[in-house]
Amino acid sequence: MFSSSTLFFMNNAGEHWMQNRTSLALANNYKMKSPEGKLVNLWDAMEVIHLDNSNKDLGARLQLKQGYTKEDGSEFTKEDVEKFTRRSAALNQRMYGIYNKIDRSAVQRLALGRMAVMFRKYMIPSLNRRFAKAAYNQDLQAWTEGYYNTTGKFLVTLAKDLR
Repeated sequence: MFSSSTLFFMNNAGEHWMQNRTSLALANNYKMKSPEGKLVNLWDAMEVIHLDNSNKDLGARLQLKQGYTKEDGSEFTKEDVEKFTRRSAALNQRMYGIYNKIDRSAVQRLALGRMAVMFRKYMIPSLNRRFAKAAYNQDLQAWTEGYYNTTGKFLVTLAKDLR
């Protein structure tokens, strides 16, 4: 038999894998500068630090290697880590829906409320992904728009250009 924690992990392993792939892709795209002046990605600029070298089962954390800076030469700060984390979370929410407990509405704290808004977790982001008006997304640091709107604008522009 499996323990409840094992079953929880097995049920969430795919989601965990998908969402971490977003962070890894962002880290591979984020440019850093090595102490020698060579451009590397954020993933290569990080190192694993074990909490206790004599007992590696206690866990580890990622830490920026000594001397590495952002591409422009400035220090990589905690604010940069927070911005990176928010961007990764925003991309995951845009692709997979909003499932975290922090973004829950007050009505979802009750079982009846959760039942009433069961499909909101993916329906609202899904509708926004298709039909949203152009707006600047602070977390993504980019302009976003529903892809039906983008396609419509493209087709209208194409029709005008063909005339």
